[in-house]
Amino acid sequence: MENKTLQPQESMEIISRMIESRKSNWNDNGHILRFWGWLILLAAIGHFTLFELGFYKIFWMTWLITIPGAIYSLVYFARLKKKHGKSGFLDKLSGFLWWTFAGNAFALGFGFSFFFGHMGTGIILILLGFAATIEGRIMRFRPMIICGFLTNLLGFFTLAWMILYYKEIVSTNSFIILLVGLGITLTNLIPGYILKREFNRKKQ
Repeated sequence: MENKTLQPQESMEIISRMIESRKSNWNDNGHILRFWGWLILLAAIGHFTLFELGFYKIFWMTWLITIPGAIYSLVYFARLKKKHGKSGFLDKLSGFLWWTFAGNAFALGFGFSFFFGHMGTGIILILLGFAATIEGRIMRFRPMIICGFLTNLLGFFTLAWMILYYKEIVSTNSFIILLVGLGITLTNLIPGYILKREFNRKKQ
């Protein structure tokens, strides 16, 4: 049997369907995107609040809520895969992108920042913005691209700020952690709720 050669228009239609499927998955399962947004925002606010209240030995523990969050995500997507079948290529690519970011953010947050204070915060924001921008490009979703780009700039601003104005790198500048909350609001919460609104509009 001869292999059929796809025409350019057919190829574009296949790619467009893959992208729309990816967008649909974000909408159907969009609470995971928003779930992580709220989780990280609460952790950042908790970090800041405990530090300002003088709980210097335990303020970092608010970030431990990301561990059950990761376990929940794994279980949720495993059930989703069982329900809907094999994941698409873009879903796998997106998952690889975000799990790679999460691993690097964890290492920076609990390793690098221990020695260099909030220098790690700037790097995490740069990586977060990069991941969100790539995700937005994969989905051809402009709000996520814009918000990811803004978060990327926020990360470079934070890093430059720490280098230029806080040459003695310390971890006592707890207000800087709130920039992580701002970054996750830009990359997760704003695009997540825009996607949810679009999805609800299509259902009407």
